[in-house]
Amino acid sequence: MKRIVAQFNVRGRDLGCVVAEAQARIKPVLNLPSGYWIDWGWPV
Repeated sequence: MKRIVAQFNVRGRDLGCVVAEAQARIKPVLNLPSGYWIDWGWPV
């Protein structure tokens, strides 16, 4: 399995709001092929 990790700074903003905004902006422009997905989470 291949993985791409993208990180960004949310300083000064609520994490939940930032994720919701990013998801709303990405969903309409990104058509992932079958078997691909985006997983949102906090780095461990």
